[in-house]
Amino acid sequence: LSNDGEIALARPSVEDLNNMHATLVRPFVEVTFQHQVRMTHVASGANPNWNEELKLPFYPPNNDFSPESLQTCDDMLYLNLFDEVIVDILEDERQRGTNIHKRRERRWLGGVHIPFATIYNSQTRVDGCVKVNVPIVLLGYERTQVSIAETTSLRASQLLHLSAHIHPIITHSRAPLP
Repeated sequence: LSNDGEIALARPSVEDLNNMHATLVRPFVEVTFQHQVRMTHVASGANPNWNEELKLPFYPPNNDFSPESLQTCDDMLYLNLFDEVIVDILEDERQRGTNIHKRRERRWLGGVHIPFATIYNSQTRVDGCVKVNVPIVLLGYERTQVSIAETTSLRASQLLHLSAHIHPIITHSRAPLP
């Protein structure tokens, strides 16, 4: 298959990881589309901003870029937020100079999925904030207490700011009106 298109995700950022109490949150975003995976670098802090553009190849159904074919594409763009944690695994301090004693772990903090049709039907790009789906329980993390009124508001959630588009821009052909 030829790769004539791509999905681009520009400058993602996350807002409000403040309510996750851990020693240090070192988040990164992993993006998956059509079995291709890209990741941002690891950031630090409760409001990370990645000044990166992640590009993933786009393979239309049957390698056909016609609007009819693209309307049948049911692929999803998955965005997962992880915390990178460095774990000390050394059991005996006397071996610190001779053995590997740290392991990197990635802990899932939440995710979002965007249907390809949403990006395609936007005509140019999808820009904005989406609520990150966060599990009720995150092992190893504590959440600050929030009031019931705050839990129903969008502001009490982790938000992922993003801009996603198809490159090159694919235009819709409009059917003539009867």
